[in-house]
Amino acid sequence: MSLLHPRTGRRLLPTFDLADVGGVAVPLQSGAVFPSFEIPRTRLDLGGEWLARRIRRPAVPPLVERTADVLAAMVREVGADALAGWPIPGWEPRTIPGPENRMCEPEHDLNPERFESVAWYATRFEHPDASGRGPARLVFLSVNYVADLWVDGRHLGTHEGGYGPFSFLLDPARPPAGPVELRVRVANPPWGSDPSMAPAVVADWCNYAGIVHDVYVESLPPLRVDRLDAVPDGEGFAVSAVVTAGSGQVPAGAVVRFSLHDARPDSGSIEDPSPEAVEGGQVAAAEALVAAAGGIGTSRARLVPPAPRRWSPARPELYVVRAELVVGEAVADAAAVQAGLRTVGVAEGRLRLDGRPAFLCGVARHEDGPRGRTSTVAEIARDLRVVKGLGADLLRAGHYPNHPATAILADRIGLAVASEIPVWQHRPRHFQADAGRVTLQMWREMTWRDRNRPSVLFWSAGNECCGEDPPAARAAHVRRLRDDLRARYDDGRLVMQSAAADAPGPGDASQEPCDVAGWTLYFGIFHGGTFREGTRDFLERAAERFPGKPLVATEFGFWSSPTTEDRYWWLRSPKRDHRARHGEWEGRQVEVMRETAAAFEAFLARGGPLCAVVWWTAFDWHRHVPGLQTMGLVRMDRTTEKPAAAEIRAVFGRLRAAFEKGLPAR
Repeated sequence: MSLLHPRTGRRLLPTFDLADVGGVAVPLQSGAVFPSFEIPRTRLDLGGEWLARRIRRPAVPPLVERTADVLAAMVREVGADALAGWPIPGWEPRTIPGPENRMCEPEHDLNPERFESVAWYATRFEHPDASGRGPARLVFLSVNYVADLWVDGRHLGTHEGGYGPFSFLLDPARPPAGPVELRVRVANPPWGSDPSMAPAVVADWCNYAGIVHDVYVESLPPLRVDRLDAVPDGEGFAVSAVVTAGSGQVPAGAVVRFSLHDARPDSGSIEDPSPEAVEGGQVAAAEALVAAAGGIGTSRARLVPPAPRRWSPARPELYVVRAELVVGEAVADAAAVQAGLRTVGVAEGRLRLDGRPAFLCGVARHEDGPRGRTSTVAEIARDLRVVKGLGADLLRAGHYPNHPATAILADRIGLAVASEIPVWQHRPRHFQADAGRVTLQMWREMTWRDRNRPSVLFWSAGNECCGEDPPAARAAHVRRLRDDLRARYDDGRLVMQSAAADAPGPGDASQEPCDVAGWTLYFGIFHGGTFREGTRDFLERAAERFPGKPLVATEFGFWSSPTTEDRYWWLRSPKRDHRARHGEWEGRQVEVMRETAAAFEAFLARGGPLCAVVWWTAFDWHRHVPGLQTMGLVRMDRTTEKPAAAEIRAVFGRLRAAFEKGLPAR
């Protein structure tokens, strides 16, 4: 089937844009303000039992322009009668959120079902406003891959991208009587079927389809604060509020009263991501007029605490920023977000956190478990505690933006975060086909969603992209994303990528536009050479090629049980031992860790500019291709540690000591 629209030849356009209102960049998604999802609102959780129907032969390609005839063909897949009414004959119960894929037993070497087609979902709910007409926002935190929404039989909109949040405002003109009828069509095209998707190739994690993360509807005041951003600015915060008027005009003279409050997370608040769960006493305040442009206005100020407390993984000090929207003497709306003071940068070839040289010991985490990528906030908190308990102070959030609660909780637990868009092993033809279409949208959704998170230090443009030397297409991709950030909504974070060390090597010119140069280091496994000497030689040559630029080992690791990859790797090994027992494979995992880490240790002790290392990964996960991936330090049950878990704690201790030894004398 052609990927293009049969008549127009056009495909889906990006739904994310930026506007300038009063000198403030305002993110727009499907024409409405892209909100701060953490602002406390009255919410109706739509999780629970829905109805679903699979479509094995979709009527239209997934990524075509949504013209009237395309939408009509979609509706014919299930029949117009299915857009309203309850129950729907022939549709099956489905628990939402949750993957459409039928799951296997946890840690089973057989994978979850591969589902790469179309599924329809249906639910109904009472409008959160008693009149049935008040402003309300429908929010989806992750739907993979293309979602089309119908509310009360009317097509509401489309969103492409399997890992970013999106929202739509409910039509205030809808009939007030009766429940809201919601239908969601989710198309999950096969990886590799369209070169402009992201990911565009078969990736090394499971392609969980459907409504993966939380769905809710929230009640909104007609005049409201849709965004509240707090970007660290020296000893204080540059704060801005985006105001939306449902009436179409922000009132003249509207004022935003900003206030800064202490935040003191404790064990009881870790699993409640609301900023109100940690809010303490007020320490600073300011107010500013709203500069309006029709139905959108902005207000900005600076908040400086009297005795600034700085965020770091060792001391995760936080604040809560509040905004009250005032018209006359009346408070029209109030918003709150969690924030933290810290600066991150590069100077004299070192990563600097609040001006001091920093070295981070990291572990990666895939969103995978008994329910695939679907997790509760409590389960996310449990995972982060395990990561912290492994001695890590950096979390690499897989190859895609994780659930929004991940970074909120990392703020509180004390984990730095590297977040990445799902540009995985793309080649020049993929960058050419995309041309910044969906990858730029994913980048903006990721960076604007987590703009307030002090824990997020790195934005990553992709992983192990290859296929040309020099890598001009990849360099252009990184530069496009970096320039968009720097020129239009700079937040002070560092831009990076995770390149493969052998594609093309330490002279990789696509690292030029990055603030830090990052590579996956699998010497002795995929990249030739040996664990220790191969890694050491690469780091030394990379440091010579990029003087003044810190280096990141974005991945090093090995699996703990024989799989297809294991057998392939061991065929190339001089030992050629294919009869190894499980314990011997776990021993090899430790051997790879020790030998590779020895290269890091020697490099750091000599003053080498290595600023972070990341073991791949914390937990085992299911892949898209057959076989459980066992590179985790802990089994998928989140309880059973492998021998490498104890070793990584010792390794991290040695690396931190070597980093301190290698710092120049003060």
